[in-house]
Amino acid sequence: MNETIALMARAKASIDNGLSRLGKDMDFQNPVDSVLVVFASRAVASSNAIALLISHGHEIEALPILNALSILSVWSRWIMEKDSEDRANEALSQISKPDWVIYWQKDLLSERAAHLNFESALRQMIIELKPLRFYSKTGSVPWDHLSEKYFFRPPAASTVGEAAGLFMTHIVEALEVRWKGYFTGLEEVANRQRRQKA
Repeated sequence: MNETIALMARAKASIDNGLSRLGKDMDFQNPVDSVLVVFASRAVASSNAIALLISHGHEIEALPILNALSILSVWSRWIMEKDSEDRANEALSQISKPDWVIYWQKDLLSERAAHLNFESALRQMIIELKPLRFYSKTGSVPWDHLSEKYFFRPPAASTVGEAAGLFMTHIVEALEVRWKGYFTGLEEVANRQRRQKA
């Protein structure tokens, strides 16, 4: 668990340091720069929320936020793969007029994650996060342990944290493709966890 939190912390530090160093070199008239910075900002906030929730035993409540983080990471990598400006404009269009039917009917997020060689554990997490599931974890109210058999068992806090940390590394990777040399410092620990989850 400590290594999981450390990976999230390193990813956040890499994003913060890289954007601070870039400063005015970013072009916010360019949709690629704008989208990547907004997605990085939301990713940092999301990972902060996930870390806080799982540290207090609320891994179930962290799952919707993890789902948002997965979307941000796949979009960021997808934009920087090729045709970046067109894809950034597509992302902006999705933000302004979201069409969630695309994601639900076509499994677009899963397909893109597979295409981008996301770790198998992350691809599986994306699939598991897609349907609305009611998870059970006892201890929130008296007698809840008698009803837990009717619900899904939640993933372990360590699993949620590891996924969040790895999704964050994909955000950093996309930023590094855009601004080479600015987003470094987490390769060793990220690669170690990626090998475990590949």
